[in-house]
Amino acid sequence: MRAILAWYAILLIECKKGCCRLPVKKILCLTAMIIGILVIHLPFFGYAQKNTNSNTTLSLHDAIMLTLRDNPDLQSTELNRVTQKYALIVAKNQFQLKYTLSGAATQTWSKTNEQWGTHSLTYSASPTISLKNSYGTQFTLASANPSTYHGTYNPTLTLTVVQPLIKGFGREVVQKALNDALDSETSNILTMKDTIVQQVKTVITDYLTVIKNQESVNIDNLALKNYQTTAKNTQALIDAGQSPAQDIIQAQTSIASQKTTLQSDINTLNTSKNTLFNDLGLPNDANIVLPTKIDYDSAITQLTGNQSLPSQQNAQTLALASNLSYHTQTIALKSLQRALLVARDNRRWQLDLTTTLARGGGSSTDSRDQGIESILNGRNHNETMGLALSIPINDVSSQSDLLNAKIALDQAIIALEEQKIKAESNVINSRNNLISSQKQLQYARQTLALQQKTVNISNIKYAAGLISSFQLLTEQNSLVTDQQTLSNSIIAYITSLVDFNYQTGVSLERWGLALRI
Repeated sequence: MRAILAWYAILLIECKKGCCRLPVKKILCLTAMIIGILVIHLPFFGYAQKNTNSNTTLSLHDAIMLTLRDNPDLQSTELNRVTQKYALIVAKNQFQLKYTLSGAATQTWSKTNEQWGTHSLTYSASPTISLKNSYGTQFTLASANPSTYHGTYNPTLTLTVVQPLIKGFGREVVQKALNDALDSETSNILTMKDTIVQQVKTVITDYLTVIKNQESVNIDNLALKNYQTTAKNTQALIDAGQSPAQDIIQAQTSIASQKTTLQSDINTLNTSKNTLFNDLGLPNDANIVLPTKIDYDSAITQLTGNQSLPSQQNAQTLALASNLSYHTQTIALKSLQRALLVARDNRRWQLDLTTTLARGGGSSTDSRDQGIESILNGRNHNETMGLALSIPINDVSSQSDLLNAKIALDQAIIALEEQKIKAESNVINSRNNLISSQKQLQYARQTLALQQKTVNISNIKYAAGLISSFQLLTEQNSLVTDQQTLSNSIIAYITSLVDFNYQTGVSLERWGLALRI
């Protein structure tokens, strides 16, 4: 493209001088061609340049969004929700209409004393509809439709109602499986939410770990450069005869030690990056650029929500409202209460009332007793009503079940109280840790500022020959230590904020996230 433009520029110059032999029409055509080429190619050049200079920098918010979409553990948890939801559908289905259809066909040949007898062909279809209500009443409507090859059709329609009067009666007993399934669904939702929150917490921690490790590498590089500068200045003083020759040994030792630390920190940084990429569901060689430094104040504002720290009492209330283990234990307690109720019910006498109403199925000789008419005309019907009583005597198995249910319930009550204390204790410790890490961050900033002033003064003293290189290197080592301490204190404070948000159940709220489970 540059060659074309250069050639065209030369052509215009020659034409202007009057040296060009090309006709005016050809020059105009060439001009139009050049304009067309530019119109077509310039956008592509601009696009290529844009892509060449663009870098994908992964922010903390991007990392959270990416892990929610691509993390393998969350994807597996989402797939488990499919089966969990279907389990609830199955539990509800026991109180919905059920349909069955069975059929049979039979062909018979008989031969007696070498003589063929009768040949018969019968077939039937038997649809059935059943329904169970929340009081244990079982309704069954069944139709038998036997028919023969010769056209005989004697259908019957039977309605059977079975009502438990003692054992198995009552909504709490009958609906135990459904109520357990509903509680399991609630528990599954809470578990999935906690899994998501845990993953958000993990990816924030791992992201900050990468930034902290990157800052450690930066501090190491800067410290190494300072040590090398000090070694260079020391050597100059030795050459000038102003310092003893052994002073260079300490400077060289600091350089060698710092290189070792730098290499170790680089390896730690690479490991932390791989951990973060695993959280995001990305390959370790993904072309993702991580920032070398983030705006910590902005991150702290995001995590605090511009709100003051809640009181200890409010924190305990929030913790109980969001603690997964506490809610799971509460749900388990309800299930065990129902299990105890069923165990007691199984010890009761069983008295069932059965009512049957049948229509149709008359003789095969009268046409009025055949077909659908035999069901509707009232000529053939049968009604029965009966009671069935069963009394358990010395039922050791049901006694054992009742005892186990009582013990399990008492243990669940103890466990619930223990979990409550544990949840409250965890949030108190998290709150105290947050306050402590905030104060440590303040002290670390003050210490670093003072140490930086000390190093600046030491540099002036060293240049004036008032202190040795050993004293200067000692102050520089302290400065590196204080820089690392500040970096660790910032990350520790942010990590404490993340943990406190998790304990109080506001992790997703802080990032403007809402779940649809």
